[in-house]
Amino acid sequence: MKSILPILLLLPLISADEYAVLVSGSTGYWNYRHQADICHAYQVLLSHGFNPAHIILFSYDDVPSDPLNPFPGQLYNSPGNQSRDVNAGCVKDYTGEDVNVANFLAVLKGNATEIQGGNGKVLHSGPEDDVFINFVDHGAPGLVSFPDTYLYADQLNSTFAYMSQHQMYRSLLFYLESCESGSMFYEILPTDMSVLAVTAANYNETSMATYCYPNDTVNGVHLDTCLGDLFSVNWMEDCDKHPNLGQETVYEQYLRVKRLTFESDVMWYGNESRLDSSLSSFMGSGIAQKSEIPLSSRVNWNSYDVKLQTLETIYRNHPTELNSQAVTTEILYRQRVEETFDLISQYLDQSGEERLLQGQLPVRDFECLRGAVEAFQQECGQIQDYALQYLQILVNACEAGHSLAQMQGAFSQACADPPAELRLEQLQVNPFIRL
Repeated sequence: MKSILPILLLLPLISADEYAVLVSGSTGYWNYRHQADICHAYQVLLSHGFNPAHIILFSYDDVPSDPLNPFPGQLYNSPGNQSRDVNAGCVKDYTGEDVNVANFLAVLKGNATEIQGGNGKVLHSGPEDDVFINFVDHGAPGLVSFPDTYLYADQLNSTFAYMSQHQMYRSLLFYLESCESGSMFYEILPTDMSVLAVTAANYNETSMATYCYPNDTVNGVHLDTCLGDLFSVNWMEDCDKHPNLGQETVYEQYLRVKRLTFESDVMWYGNESRLDSSLSSFMGSGIAQKSEIPLSSRVNWNSYDVKLQTLETIYRNHPTELNSQAVTTEILYRQRVEETFDLISQYLDQSGEERLLQGQLPVRDFECLRGAVEAFQQECGQIQDYALQYLQILVNACEAGHSLAQMQGAFSQACADPPAELRLEQLQVNPFIRL
């Protein structure tokens, strides 16, 4: 027994490991930054000794091959002549339509039987393992986007509970890049689970894109959009500067990133004790080669404006009739979105006392919000990036006690008013080209 006991005592240490799930769910060249962010995150983990077999990556993966990409097959998360192609060696497990809510939740639960498409890879983490999740995309109060639908905060937090009950982690760290990202955890994530969430913004503000035009030049070529997101770039460049992540705690990185991400409020939620964990527990314990990040000015754009500003930049640099039409269509879409939600507010709150347009209520009735989003899309068409910021009106209506029937009636009236060519589902951006 004496010879076996030391081995038994070491077993928990030997079995401990790190796992990661990295997600970018957006599509379209104007969302270049999201796909570049997530591949950069993959490179950060690899450089710090993370086992690539323990990384699961979701990316729609249309940007590298987009005709607008001046570097086909490549992605850059920072400008300069020495910038790294983060797409080189970035292994994607789920791409295209396989990037969806059902697959993401099945991956987190380790349920391979529920996977549809992709390579079937799921988490196999256990009670001694640490899990890192990085999600980069668009968001709105109480939800984040996938290409086909939305992941709601109650779904995500119940999945954490499932993972805890099934002993799928010792600690879980979630970095979330999206507008209103704090709403996924604010007064929802329990403090008694070993889960810590760090978000790019609080529950009611936008996040910011960075390295935007004209600060988007790689090897002398403008990409005409934003190369990264401010919060994401800040935490990843912090990791690149520190070869040994065992010498840095989550809280130390949080403070540095919060100071640098000055245009939104970086927040943390959940188990406070996880702040004292070393970053190496979640991002790799290997010693990386130190990366010197060239000093570069930062041009930041509001995330809700990136699409229009990208289209305008492309037209300015490549003036064609097709590119002009793309800008016009996006402007019309934005105007119609604003008019539509103003009408919805008027139909639901004729006295104006509920202040549906100004209120910032947190989400509490997720069933109502889900139903309202589905009803809106049924009556008015798919919600595109810019319109997400107006979903707070649906949250306010739900929390004010409006029924789904009332809201569907308001949606129907608001979206039936304009001529057919100005209905939201008709205002799709035309193809545009780089010449």
